[in-house]
Amino acid sequence: MEPTEEFGQLRLGFVDPMQWRYEVIRPLVLFGDRTATQRAHETQTHPDTVRTLTRRFRQQGMGGLLPSGHRQGPQRRAPRTREAVRQEVDRLKALYPRLSLSRTGADPVLQVRDAHQ
Repeated sequence: MEPTEEFGQLRLGFVDPMQWRYEVIRPLVLFGDRTATQRAHETQTHPDTVRTLTRRFRQQGMGGLLPSGHRQGPQRRAPRTREAVRQEVDRLKALYPRLSLSRTGADPVLQVRDAHQ
């Protein structure tokens, strides 16, 4: 099967653009057995697109294959605990020495430590 036919078959199973972008450059970054122009011909993509995706992948990893304008990482920061809440936790800890504050994920959790700790 010719590479163009193989890519055409793969394209049918793609569910998002990032898969398509990775498959366009995969032979270039894994094997280096062809040029960007050859891969562009096989995938019916412009050679500049293939070069750009390859460069971005080498510099940024999979995140480089995200569409331009998409930010990597969390889209927003977790809200900070308000000062009044911190003061109340400190007050409770003073009243109950076995009380501790820990984080599991983004939410703070109050726990009572075992007597053995």
